[in-house]
Amino acid sequence: MIQQPEPPLTDGAVQLRPFEMGDAGDVTAACQDREISRWTDAIPWPYNEDHARGWISAHPGLWERGEVAPFAIVGADDGNFLGSISLIFPEDQQPAAGYWVARWGRNRGVSTAALVMITHWAFDTLGIESITLATMLGNVASERVAQNAGFAMIGETSDYRPPRNPENEYRVKKWERKNPYRMA
Repeated sequence: MIQQPEPPLTDGAVQLRPFEMGDAGDVTAACQDREISRWTDAIPWPYNEDHARGWISAHPGLWERGEVAPFAIVGADDGNFLGSISLIFPEDQQPAAGYWVARWGRNRGVSTAALVMITHWAFDTLGIESITLATMLGNVASERVAQNAGFAMIGETSDYRPPRNPENEYRVKKWERKNPYRMA
């Protein structure tokens, strides 16, 4: 089981909180942007509100089983929905981060802020030693986010299988950030 942070994580501009069913409309609206499903293997296309409701309704079980810690990214001052970030705990692999930001939240540092916050939470609260992430080849925006959040590229592979969808295979750049306090 993963304990949800209380209070929600925030840097004063962006807040990470567990999803609520009331977010389904915003998730659906965000996922009408084809760029999200293009770069995020777990997002189907076309995307409808049933997808969002099914996904959000699965979250309590994911937290309870310790499989995934999914967060809504919202504005800290107004609570407006901006995107999603998750920490994924695949069996026999390092924890991995995954994120996407709605078109209306882009180019404001939202992804970087969210990735930094979830990384610090994972290191400081959960005691994780390192976190990985994968960016599909060509996703320059996500590469910049990874770099700006302190991740180092550790390689490129043409046979990457996402932890939550291992039946799919992609060409990706792999990134990692190590916990500076847990290094031997």
